[in-house]
Amino acid sequence: YYFRYYMYLYAGGYVWFIGKDATKTSQYNLYRAKLDCSGKATKVTLPNVAGKAPLYLSYNNSISDDGKYLMLTGGATSTTEDLLIIDTTTGAGVNLTDKPASLRDPGYYWMYYSTSGMHVAMSPSNTNVAYVKYENSDYELYIRPRDKSKAEVHITGSTNFATAMDDAHGLRWATDDDLLFTAGTSTTAQDPHHYKVSTGPLTHLTKTGGTTNPYSTAGKAR
Repeated sequence: YYFRYYMYLYAGGYVWFIGKDATKTSQYNLYRAKLDCSGKATKVTLPNVAGKAPLYLSYNNSISDDGKYLMLTGGATSTTEDLLIIDTTTGAGVNLTDKPASLRDPGYYWMYYSTSGMHVAMSPSNTNVAYVKYENSDYELYIRPRDKSKAEVHITGSTNFATAMDDAHGLRWATDDDLLFTAGTSTTAQDPHHYKVSTGPLTHLTKTGGTTNPYSTAGKAR
């Protein structure tokens, strides 16, 4: 295999990693192997993106708190990805977003040198998934139930934010109902925010005015 060195995770009794078959170097695959090395690593069948198996898998990934679900993005290229949710026990997967080109690899800078580069996170009891999509040159935040029982909700849209506000990242769930994240006008002008899933209020934690709409400027809290 050719290994993608950004992606090594342990969950569900397996080590999960992204690699390439030596005979098909244009296609990334997701593999899993037993930690005790009993048996060969096996390739995981992933959900289709735009009707085809994804060729590219990014290091924009995360695992649920209990290790039950693996979240990663993939598609035909690094700019045409969907969010894929994989059950780490069975290996079964689902395409959560089903909108090719709505997600993209955030890049090495975003993942390792940003305020906190997590671009996908699942709530503590695996009910909701928060994720960042690249839209109109902005990184926009959305939430959707893991089981796709409801449509996605756009958190950083114009209802809550001025149009200049984007670059949402650093996603962290406090409870199933409380999401924390940072957003601002750039990677160096960020403020932490709190979103209440059940009722919708958005609180700007480091600015006065609470849920005042819109937030037209960003602070410097890092």
